[in-house]
Amino acid sequence: MNSDGVCYLDIGDAYFRGDWGAAVNGYWSPMYSWWLGLALHMLKPSLRWEFITVHFVNLIIYVVALFSFRFFIHSVLRAIREDDTGRADDSVPLPEWVLLGLGYCIFLWASLVLIDPGLVTPDLLVAGIVFLIGGCLVDLRIHQSYGKFAVFGVLCGAAYLGKAIMFPLGFGFLGILLFSGRRSKRRVCGALLSALLFMVVSSPFIAALSKQKGRLTFGDSGRLAYASLVSPGSPQVHWQGEPTGS
Repeated sequence: MNSDGVCYLDIGDAYFRGDWGAAVNGYWSPMYSWWLGLALHMLKPSLRWEFITVHFVNLIIYVVALFSFRFFIHSVLRAIREDDTGRADDSVPLPEWVLLGLGYCIFLWASLVLIDPGLVTPDLLVAGIVFLIGGCLVDLRIHQSYGKFAVFGVLCGAAYLGKAIMFPLGFGFLGILLFSGRRSKRRVCGALLSALLFMVVSSPFIAALSKQKGRLTFGDSGRLAYASLVSPGSPQVHWQGEPTGS
């Protein structure tokens, strides 16, 4: 257990007891807290089993992230096969089994070393959503449908609810969506549909957070992380406003 994990647990409890003032938070995003809070609310473990329950939720998230990566890498392989059908020269990419082996090795390294599912953080949850976004981007290069555009917008909104940085990145994903395939009226309308659903999913939390802070904001994690790690470099764990209270 880490300090952020304790905060996510507290926020999850606040959501399920209806304490909205404590639940809406500019630093810790809500989605991971929802899943932790739901598990603890449904299973009601004793204090002794709470820690194990939390890591069981992390295990489920890991499996979901694995299948999300599977969707992404098979979307890439399908796109390569379709590109090969129109290839005029004799060059060929690496065999699929090599790409699959490399892909899953990179996934294991990223998910077990870079992210570390032993920590109680939303990083792996957000990674799983980003894998789905990447797979949709690859698929929508050629196979366009309004249903897929709608799913893409919802995923961008879900990523923001996982981590605040995904809100500005969501607009980047929408830009990639618009320019990654042959531009047509269908693609432009599909990108607009994705943008609309992205805002529909994101707006309720932005509105609640902005109302609480008294200013328009999608989250303060970037500002606080910069203050902690760069300037002035104040310790982040158990910080109470010292030395200046600002």
